[in-house]
Amino acid sequence: MVFDDVLKSRRSIRKFLNTPIKKDAIREIINAARLSPSAKNRQPWRFVYLEPKAKETLLLKMRAIAERANAIPVLQTVSILETAPAIIAVYALGQSYSDTLSLGAAMYTMCLKATDLDIGSLWVGDTDVLKFEKEYADLAGVVALGYPAEMPPARYRKSLEEVSNLTYEKKRETVEDRIENADLEYTEYVFISYSHRDEECVKTDIVELKKFGLPLWYDKGISIGEKWDKKALENLKNPRCKVFLWYISESSLASDPVYKELRTALKKKSEMTIIPVLIGGKSVSSLISTLSRKRMYKKAAFYKKYFGRGSETLYIQRSLTPRKLSHLEVVMNRCRECGIVEKTSIYDNYLYEIRSGNAIIKGYTGVAAEIAVPESICGFPVTETAGSAFAENTFIKKVILPNTMKVLGLGTFRHSTLSEIYLPESIIEIQTACFRDCEYLEHVKLPSGITYLSEALFEDAPD
Repeated sequence: MVFDDVLKSRRSIRKFLNTPIKKDAIREIINAARLSPSAKNRQPWRFVYLEPKAKETLLLKMRAIAERANAIPVLQTVSILETAPAIIAVYALGQSYSDTLSLGAAMYTMCLKATDLDIGSLWVGDTDVLKFEKEYADLAGVVALGYPAEMPPARYRKSLEEVSNLTYEKKRETVEDRIENADLEYTEYVFISYSHRDEECVKTDIVELKKFGLPLWYDKGISIGEKWDKKALENLKNPRCKVFLWYISESSLASDPVYKELRTALKKKSEMTIIPVLIGGKSVSSLISTLSRKRMYKKAAFYKKYFGRGSETLYIQRSLTPRKLSHLEVVMNRCRECGIVEKTSIYDNYLYEIRSGNAIIKGYTGVAAEIAVPESICGFPVTETAGSAFAENTFIKKVILPNTMKVLGLGTFRHSTLSEIYLPESIIEIQTACFRDCEYLEHVKLPSGITYLSEALFEDAPD
């Protein structure tokens, strides 16, 4: 995962799957902390992976102290830690203010590395209730680890202008700037329904779905109220609106606008496909129970009835790990079935096929001179090009292949205008005539780990 993805994807996870974490992953996380910066390079830390008995002892003492003090937040933290498959204790070897800052940097590095490995983390400081216990006197905190059973939305962050002296004369591009709604006058399109509390993950999906060529409409720039009622419902009732893509979460089920949108969509159900996508990992039944506890009885009864109707209301589980977007492939297949997009699988101008958990590039429909083939499509790694994937292409000049690529198929770049290519070390096989008749290609650096290389690789290419 690239750094920005790690930074934006990190969440404080408080619900974990009951799946053990391999010791190799624990080592990678602790090793990342070991490489953290520290004041004067004192490295004032010791990291201890708590074996089951040590974990139990620590949590029993925390619970006993918290119960005596009636410290409810600490008791809640203990309940979370009890479900975490792994806990790393961080001990301080120094007591200065600079050392405290260094320990914080190390713990944050562990959380970032865990995110990079698709492991959830929670940085816990409530262990300070143990400071009068001799064996825990130097315990600075713990980091809980486990595969996430939830993916909470990003918490609010102040803007750069609010927290620094930097301002911009020109507005920087955001995710929303890269989203354009479909031309509703001429195009059949997908209406996206969601709670604004979930907008970060929904907009991530929107950006990706646009790369598949899916025509979309969502309430960009529309505030709730009279303007929303007029514009959003008008576009939902439009005969060209053929798909209702509904993001389900606790906040969306409680939302009045989402409730109105679904009821409107159901009125034209005979001519509209409804695709529910569940966010966050909780079951729909538990979300409906939450509505009842909040005394939203009308909505709870409505959704209970809706999800009890039959198999057509079965939802798609949105990937809990932010960078794994395999649910989008399911969404796209549903959209292809109802004819909203072509049957051909296309992503950002790349024709592709998902096979055995890998994405295979089968062609390219763009006109760019320089292209960087994506590392993944819908969370599936791009590992291979099919035969003649870029053959006869008269636009491409420079190609960068991802570090996930393993096989270049028969005649991949045959008779193209390719003049420069980056082959990653991950490639192990290059098949016959891959660069045949590439008259502008002057230099190719072959990876060192290739196990199969065709003799006719550069047939009729320059010497």
